[in-house]
This record gives sequence, C-alpha cells and structure tokens, in this order.
Amino acid sequence: MSEHTVTPWIIDGHQIVYDDMEVCRVSGDAWEANAAFIVRACNSHDELLEACKQLVEAASHSGRVIGYDSQVFDRACAAVAKADLGGLAAFSGSVEDCTEKS
Repeated sequence: MSEHTVTPWIIDGHQIVYDDMEVCRVSGDAWEANAAFIVRACNSHDELLEACKQLVEAASHSGRVIGYDSQVFDRACAAVAKADLGGLAAFSGSVEDCTEKS
C-alpha cells in the first residue's frame, strides 16, 4: 500500500484537496458534515496518535494510569493500535505491546 496524501487537507466544494490536488469527492445528503469530519480527523490524526502514544508510554513507565483503572489504559492501547496498525490487535501494556501484537 502506498502512503496517503500529505496533510493538511481542505474542503473545496464537494472535493477534499491538498495543494490543488483532489484527494476525494464527497457526496450525499450530509456531504458537508462528512467532508468536515474527514478533514478534521485526517488533519489531526498524527498529533492525536503521538499524544496517545506518549500517554500510554508515560502510564506504562509509572505502572499505573493516574485516576483511572486498567480499562482506560487498554482503551488507549487499542486506539493506538487501531490508528497505527488498522486495529489488528487487542492488548495491554506499553506502547511496544500496543504495536507488536497483531
């Protein structure tokens, strides 16, 4: 699989574009809301993934997730794996655990 088109993406009519290059077309009754959601999600993906990885890493080093139980940690690990590997694994533990099991 090739790499996705770099971000940031913007909405231009029914198109989502990067630097005047069409990434995709959006249609349907809710096209504006869907296009806005796609652009927000894609443009924030890398930052959100990195923040989750840092939180998981910090929690795994401290041996606990402050103020929460292990289910929150497991959900963070699952979110990291889903964003990083397409959701191939269920796991708990450190970032390495999140990204190594598939």
